[in-house]
Amino acid sequence: GYWQPDPRTGASPFLSSASVTPWTMDTADQFRPELPPTIHEQRFADDLAELKAIGGVTSSVRTFDQECTARFTTDNPVAQYHRLARIVAQAVTSDLEHDARAFAVFSLALADAFISSFEGKFTYHFWRPWTAIQNAAAIGLPELQDPAWLSLIPTPPHPEYPANHAVQSAAIVTVLKHFYGTDIPPVTLTCQGAGCRADICPAAVASGHLDDFKALFGLARIYGGIHYRNTIELSWMQGEAIAQNVIRKFYVHAGNDN
Repeated sequence: GYWQPDPRTGASPFLSSASVTPWTMDTADQFRPELPPTIHEQRFADDLAELKAIGGVTSSVRTFDQECTARFTTDNPVAQYHRLARIVAQAVTSDLEHDARAFAVFSLALADAFISSFEGKFTYHFWRPWTAIQNAAAIGLPELQDPAWLSLIPTPPHPEYPANHAVQSAAIVTVLKHFYGTDIPPVTLTCQGAGCRADICPAAVASGHLDDFKALFGLARIYGGIHYRNTIELSWMQGEAIAQNVIRKFYVHAGNDN
């Protein structure tokens, strides 16, 4: 199950994150998730079957809404996450000091989420779904073999586990919930990248429940065919732990803002 790059994608602009000194973590591997399932476990077989059915370039089970969700997260993630932070801060009445602290903690959590996720990726080097499906017979899953299968979303050029978008979205949403609450006045997040396909899909998602955005960024990578469900679920836990570490260790206020 060793990672191979998708021939459709070029170099990632974020690969150096794996070697950056952490901002708030003791070490880059402090929140590294447990080993991914082996390629012979039932959990892996179940996840691979789901990805083959729902995540390919063509799919008979993926809905139009799921396709658009997958495309929505092809935007530049850093820009999209900060866009979310800004509209949340605008929606919830607060003062400048509160917002400044929120954005500082948000940025620290996001930076360490990048570092932690890439550290894990280049520790485990776990293969992406497209590689596994094209070689499924070799691991005892001939019913899932399809040598021509490719994901709906071109696979990012780095290993599968953990999932950047799930780690990062869990980290930033945990911070935003800490400062602004779990439920807020509805906000509308936009996608401004070409991959969002605004010609066929809605270019905006609205919700007043911040966990909906965490779910959006994670599930989108399943619908797009580039991450296994188990990876998404464990990566959400990783991102939340990173954010809680930042909040616990670095959010200090002398007033009433607890």
